[in-house]
Amino acid sequence: MNIIKTITLLVLPFVLLGCASNNITTDYSEFYDFSNLKRFTLQANNPDDKIVLDYLGGNIFDQRARDDIANNLTLKGMIQSVNNPDFSVGYRVRTSDKIHINSVDSEPRYSYGLGYYNGGFGWSAASTQTTVSNDKQLHFTIVINDAKTHKRIWQGSTESVLSSNATPDERRLKLKKAIDGILQTFPPFTLNTSK
Repeated sequence: MNIIKTITLLVLPFVLLGCASNNITTDYSEFYDFSNLKRFTLQANNPDDKIVLDYLGGNIFDQRARDDIANNLTLKGMIQSVNNPDFSVGYRVRTSDKIHINSVDSEPRYSYGLGYYNGGFGWSAASTQTTVSNDKQLHFTIVINDAKTHKRIWQGSTESVLSSNATPDERRLKLKKAIDGILQTFPPFTLNTSK
């Protein structure tokens, strides 16, 4: 019985990591002391994102993203503060077209043939069905800047396909999953060598 528990404990982390999203990338300033970050503020949107935000739901999408980011950071013990923040958090969003082409041989296949010694004759009927669908690829990036120097200290991004027929609940869940995945490694553990 102990062998089964041991094997389960050894395999479980790999299974869980395999289920996690693998298209999240992060980068940060390795010499920045992240342990001093306690209070944050949310940055205003970039005007360049207005067209994309309108496509995604405008103010509704924006408020969802801001709420999810603030909730995630609050759960980490950080406090939202407009007056005296340690860092500011913003996000950028872009979309691109993702085209899916799928070709499938349709069934049934019919064939007829005569033996080798009697000469060759054959007949076959089949067709190929090709479908093309167009979805949007969502590129979502969270940026964190030092509030005093305004320098970028951390950034994380992910990509996800947004189906054109996704319900609001599906969009909400996908956005929350993306934000939670990106902020999973924030703040990073770093050794501050500047002291």
